[in-house]
Amino acid sequence: MSKVTIDKSELLNLVNKEKKKILEALELKLKHPSDAAKATKEITADKFANTLENCINQYRACQLKEVELKDKLKKIQEAKSLLKKKIKLIVKD
Repeated sequence: MSKVTIDKSELLNLVNKEKKKILEALELKLKHPSDAAKATKEITADKFANTLENCINQYRACQLKEVELKDKLKKIQEAKSLLKKKIKLIVKD
């Protein structure tokens, strides 16, 4: 029987591949890494494009909502500051 020798980089590459398989199995909550192929589902490119488009649209909507909320927060903070000043004036008198 002949011995097979591998260098450090090949061993590291092999370990990383196995680690990736195990992590994928854990992420999918599978019992064994070989079950990963059964649990994953393939989607067509057009479905992926639609999903990507929807995500981008939702992201833009969130950005717009963020701007609205920041404006509202600024107005609330200004009103709060004015009320605080009024309270200080009333308490001093």
